[in-house]
Order: sequence, then structure tokens, then C-alpha cells
Amino acid sequence: LSLALIWQLMRAHLVSFLATLKSKTPRSTDSAMVRWANETVEAAGYASRMKDFGDKSLADGLFLLDLLTAVERRCVNRDLLADGATDESRLLNAKYA
Repeated sequence: LSLALIWQLMRAHLVSFLATLKSKTPRSTDSAMVRWANETVEAAGYASRMKDFGDKSLADGLFLLDLLTAVERRCVNRDLLADGATDESRLLNAKYA
């Protein structure tokens, strides 16, 4: 639940941020945000990816943490991340994010 809330806040902020940019497309779409997130994570050297905002693989929190690290390396201490294999480790990642 916490991670879902964080994703929705991040999405709302990203939509707001993209709306302020003068771009060729009049409205930012989910697919554009997913593409940006995937490209940003990949450019930072991480292999995680997301398909859309409903992607079940987002439950472990690792993609969000990879994205945060890609945007600002100092904001995530990678040594504190859990593997996301259990509900408890997912909760730990969500709390950390």
C-alpha cells in the first residue's frame, strides 16, 4: 500500500513536471513516463524495467529505488535494500523508498 501511494505521488509529480516542459506532445502519457523511467534506469546501468504502472514486478520496490538512484546516486544506500522476495522485504523497500 505504501509503495502504491509513493508511485502515485511520483506519477502525479512527474505529470506536473512534464506539463511544465515545452514538448512536442500536448499531454504526457503513461507510456511516455514509462519510457522515460526505463531509459533513465537503463542509462544508469540497472537491468530492472517496468511495463506499465500496473506492473506486478513493481511490488518489490527495486525499480523505484533504481530510478531514484539513477536520478540522484546519493539518495539511496544500496546496502540497505532487501531482495523483495517476501512480503516483509517488500515492505522494507517501500519504507526505505
